[in-house]
Amino acid sequence: MEPNTGRVVKTSLELTYARERRWLKLQATVLYRPVETAGMWLPAEMQERWQSALGDTTTVASYVNYRRFEATTGEKSSKGEDERHLRKQD
Repeated sequence: MEPNTGRVVKTSLELTYARERRWLKLQATVLYRPVETAGMWLPAEMQERWQSALGDTTTVASYVNYRRFEATTGEKSSKGEDERHLRKQD
């Protein structure tokens, strides 16, 4: 986190499972970057490392080509009228 802005630039998660002779460990890290077309910081990359008695696996996912989507929903009031709501993102 950036101290001056409070902006989250990186998140991390570590999990460990151990029972009898079985164990599994996960380390996951997500890096964020500013995306001008979205006007906010979004995930840029996620790194995962899985470790167990069977071996280790490391993966990296990169996020690009962000797009905006809009959705329309509808509901009926108790009077039977069809009310439509449009959520528009600026």
